[in-house]
Amino acid sequence: MELDHRVDTSEQRVTLDDKLGRRPLARMLADHLITEPGVVGVYGSWGSGKSFVLDLTIEELFDRAYLYDVRPIVCYFQPWQYEPDTSLAPGLIDAINRLPQQFFHGKNPKFDQPDDYARLRAATTKLIGLMRGLVGILGPIAHVGTAVVAGLSIGTVPPVAVAALAGVAALADATTSAAGEASDQTTSPNAAEINREMSRLVQLLRESAARGEGRLAEKYRVVIVIDDLDRCAPELLVDMLNWLKVHLSVPSCSYLLALDHEAAARAIIGRYSAYLGGTTEIAYGLRYLEKIVNFEVELGQSELVEQMAAAQVSTHRSVVEIVEHVISRQAVRSAEMRWLMRLPTLQSPRTMLKVVNRFSRVLGELQRDADERQRIGTSARHLPVDFAFWVLLLVAMYYRLRPDQIEDFCHGQGLLVNGDAQEEARSDGSLGPVAEFRDFLLPVLRESRGHGTLPPPKVLLDLYTAVRQLVVPG
Repeated sequence: MELDHRVDTSEQRVTLDDKLGRRPLARMLADHLITEPGVVGVYGSWGSGKSFVLDLTIEELFDRAYLYDVRPIVCYFQPWQYEPDTSLAPGLIDAINRLPQQFFHGKNPKFDQPDDYARLRAATTKLIGLMRGLVGILGPIAHVGTAVVAGLSIGTVPPVAVAALAGVAALADATTSAAGEASDQTTSPNAAEINREMSRLVQLLRESAARGEGRLAEKYRVVIVIDDLDRCAPELLVDMLNWLKVHLSVPSCSYLLALDHEAAARAIIGRYSAYLGGTTEIAYGLRYLEKIVNFEVELGQSELVEQMAAAQVSTHRSVVEIVEHVISRQAVRSAEMRWLMRLPTLQSPRTMLKVVNRFSRVLGELQRDADERQRIGTSARHLPVDFAFWVLLLVAMYYRLRPDQIEDFCHGQGLLVNGDAQEEARSDGSLGPVAEFRDFLLPVLRESRGHGTLPPPKVLLDLYTAVRQLVVPG
């Protein structure tokens, strides 16, 4: 379950179910954010669980606030909602403006005084106006966003586009006049001025919290959580990183940033390719990132990932247990299934969950079809005794390989069967998915051919059809 960042006055409590053992990491991150200003990075590839770690950390910040001499004020920012803009930085300030409406009631300190609301809006409006002096006004995009929102009633716009452009349109409406006001004050806003206004905004939040709770302003720290930055266009990603480094790093404010650091490094290289003389060396991008992120953790593989996925779709702890429950007998090739589920290419929590979910659905459909045929006395579908293993293999391939590679495998040909797959190693030295499946299959296919248990192409292709369509071919 993801943490709900919306306000809820019912005092409902959300407790995140940590099935990957990430909570100790979240506690460490929470402690660091409270005690050390700067930018903290949570690194990991797509689907590695970065957003979940961010939510766990937010939960730990709130739940452990009583342990801290300094209490957190948490702001949550999803930059992709502002991606149609020319810069994401004004969107971050808009998120701060909306901070009193974030999270369940009672999580953040109270901001319930009208004067505090007015001060917060004035401060964010001024700061956004200064930013617009550097990055420009939205212009036509604001009108596009407004038109998109108006078109929602007739169902002509995808919801994701509506959400993104609606946020941009609202930000434009709130800041166009602000930019004009800022231009009256200064015709050339610079880093120092924006930095001063950001410091004032953070101090305003601390003072407002102190008034509401009867504490000292010095007993609060603002923590800004930035999720899904790597979902944004590369140029916007790099721009946001630079804003964090140059303009927005101020005392009593910490940032928690979820990021695919390799994707960010490639974006940095792309941004400065002319300066770098055309180099594509990822090390430069990583070194650049080190100058912005003061402390980072990288999410590694968890031994609990298969157990987590199995528990999400069943009452069991592994795919082997799921198989034995569905077919009501001991699984055949259970050792190979366990080996398969340990392939590095499947260890992303998101990928593993997809694999286990689809596998359990297809396996259930195949077994129901076999039971129904037996009940009505028709001929049983010709399935090998180890069909569950082949289904699991095809499902894993479905999420990690191209369709033509899987079809070649079903026909007994191609890179996976012939053992001559050539694939460039990843930047961390690990093999890519084609090579991983090839190395896994070499002994499996050798043993299957030796015992005459390799399914014929038609059976494998029928199983692959079931994997793709989630229905059993007639």
